Amino acid sequence: MRSVDKALVVLDTECFGLKRHHAACEIAYWALDTGERGRFVPPFDEVDIRGADPHALAVNRFYERGLDKDPQDVDGSQLRKLHGLLTDSVIVGSNPGFDAGKVNYALLRQFPQELGLITRYELFDLRYFAANVLGLTGNLPGLLGLCELLGIEPGKHTAESDVTAAGECFYALRQRGQVLAPRSRPAR
Repeated sequence: MRSVDKALVVLDTECFGLKRHHAACEIAYWALDTGERGRFVPPFDEVDIRGADPHALAVNRFYERGLDKDPQDVDGSQLRKLHGLLTDSVIVGSNPGFDAGKVNYALLRQFPQELGLITRYELFDLRYFAANVLGLTGNLPGLLGLCELLGIEPGKHTAESDVTAAGECFYALRQRGQVLAPRSRPAR
């Protein structure tokens, strides 16, 4: 399923919108192998806020939660740490490619030449794992749908609560997958 030497890291971002130029306004992670967790607000400015998709700000409750007033990771210490965790890892999530892209965008903005992008990572999409384990076909559920199927409380749609929900979905699916896994064939 994954390379043995790669850590599993659940990742989620909340963003100013879904387009490529929209920056992340909150990043959270959970290294499943070590239990290490983190959440931070990457630097953003008025240009990001003015160019934000109003629907995205409503969904992530940007103003309601006070993300505009949260301390930003201006020195980049949290982003540096995340860069180290994600390089050579398996990024787990309900849309891990999107979240990895937003982290790389944050890295380009904050450290344009110093750190480089996260590289040598694999993506582990919970939607496809659920389809395999639960026998789902057709449109695959997002994180909320997975939580509902698995009886997991999704939280209040923050990067941190989504990371928790995604990690719990991963564990629940892995447990079910082991139970449902075919038994090995007897030796001939």
